Order: sequence, then structure tokens, then C-alpha cells
Amino acid sequence: MGAGSDKISLPNRHTKTFVRESNRQYQTNSGRNSQFNIFNDFSPIIFMEKPAGKIIMGNVCFIIDRKNNKVLLLKRNRAPMQSMYTGVGGKTLSNESPFDSCVREAKEETGLDISEVKLKGAVKTILDGGDSSWILSVYTAGGFCGEMIECGEGKLEWVDINSINSRKLIGFIEKIMPYILDESVIFDGVIIHDIKGNVIKDSIKTYSAQN
Repeated sequence: MGAGSDKISLPNRHTKTFVRESNRQYQTNSGRNSQFNIFNDFSPIIFMEKPAGKIIMGNVCFIIDRKNNKVLLLKRNRAPMQSMYTGVGGKTLSNESPFDSCVREAKEETGLDISEVKLKGAVKTILDGGDSSWILSVYTAGGFCGEMIECGEGKLEWVDINSINSRKLIGFIEKIMPYILDESVIFDGVIIHDIKGNVIKDSIKTYSAQN
């Protein structure tokens, strides 16, 4: 391209342009269709980025009966992880905090009013080959009151903590369960899983929960 006022129009927000002049390299990003003046025989290279998938905010809570050493689990009745166990929870609404969402979901799915709610960690779960991911706030609740109801999402079961591994936990829940039950740590990270919830790769890190 010769010198002058030649212009390059970027097609959309997923395009990056690299412009080279001798041994120097410049990078430009565009949020909308934009134009750049190219001088002195710049040689632009344009390529397309893969758009980011949808990110869903949600929560999962594990209600713990410390007196009887049990935790409340939900055996899912829906595909793709049907008949596998997890905690109670769901999507965080646009006007909710993660904490408020956790309390609401626990009430809707169990009928129980929870208390002594603690944030144990945050994890991003990514379905391998999919176009969306979840960012989950993970909680425990050490107090509860009320009458438990039937859950439309599956069967609720109080499970002895010492035998929790006898249940078929969703793979990424099984991965973080030791940290959920360990009061001395908090955690965060990313988990990539298959359609059945089996962990393919993870980068979970733990941190001391002590002040």
C-alpha cells in the first residue's frame, strides 16, 4: 500500500488490526465500525476473533446440619446431568446480589429459610465445545428453619457428610466438595467440563479463610 490517506474499515467489534512499520508493531481495537489512516507503507493484517460466549451468573448452596453431620443434596431430575447430585441454587436475577439470590433459590427449592450463610468460593464452569459458561458463587448455610418441600428440580436428600462420596456427584461439584466442607479455606478458579459434568481441566486455587 502506498503512502497517502488510504483507509481501512474494521468490519465489527470482533476484528483486530495489527499494523507494522519496520520492526515496530501497533495494535488497534474497535468497538464499532471505525476507520484508521495508514501512512508510510504500513502493512495491515486483519483477522477475526471468536466472539465471547454468553456468561450466566448463578449460585449453588450446600445446607449443612452440623448437629447430625449431614448436608442437603439435590438429585437432579433433568438432563443433561440427570440423577446426579449437587446443591440447591440457580441463576442470579439482574436485580439481585449473589447472596440474595442464594437465599431466594434455597427458599424456592427447599422451603427452608437459611441462615449462617457463608461464601466459600467462586468458580467459572465452562462446557467444553459449548458457547456459554457459568460464574457460580458457592455458599454453605449452617442454619435453617421451616418445613422442607418437594423440589421441582429433583429429589432432596440429607446425606451423611462422611459418606458423601457414595453419591454420584456432578463432576465439578465433586472437585470442589472438599473445599466446600473445609472451613479453613476459600477457593476460586475455572473448571472445563463435558456435557455430563465430568471435569476435563481445572485451575482451582485455595486460600486461607483466616483473617
